[in-house]
This record gives sequence, structure tokens and C-alpha cells, in this order.
Amino acid sequence: MVLIIFLTSCGRAPGFMTQREEAALLNVDPAQAENYSYEFSTTKCSTGVHSFDTFANACEALKNHELNNSCAEDLREELFVSELCPGEFTS
Repeated sequence: MVLIIFLTSCGRAPGFMTQREEAALLNVDPAQAENYSYEFSTTKCSTGVHSFDTFANACEALKNHELNNSCAEDLREELFVSELCPGEFTS
């Protein structure tokens, strides 16, 4: 009596036990701090120059009427919207 046994793969691709690839390490410069600033002037008023270290703080400042001397509200709102500041610009 001769017994023949066939071994077959169960869904594994040939060569599934390959060596792990080494991850490439890149030299990356540290991120540089960004400064966000604006100033609006009209014939009647000026917001003054305002600078911020975060985008969120700059967006909040655009909405602040007292900080901006109640000046250039339309221009501040336009910048708020065009720069995709979070939230709503409310009067």
C-alpha cells in the first residue's frame, strides 16, 4: 500500500516570511515658529498692528471690537472667512 500526501498552502503567498524592511530615517529640521499679524486702516480709524503666535489667537482677535478700536469690521470679517478661521464672526 502506498500513501501519497500532498501538502498545500492555506492562502499564504509564497515567501511570506521575508526579512523586515528597515525604516528609512530622515533628517528633518525642527518646525519654525510662525507669527500671525494684521493691521487694517481706513480714512477714519486703524486697528493697530496685532501679532500672535498661534492661528487660533489671531482668529479670536479679529472678532474683538475693543482690541481693534471698533475699526474695519468688514475687512476683519473678510479676513476671518478667507483664512478659514474656526467658528463664526459675530458682531
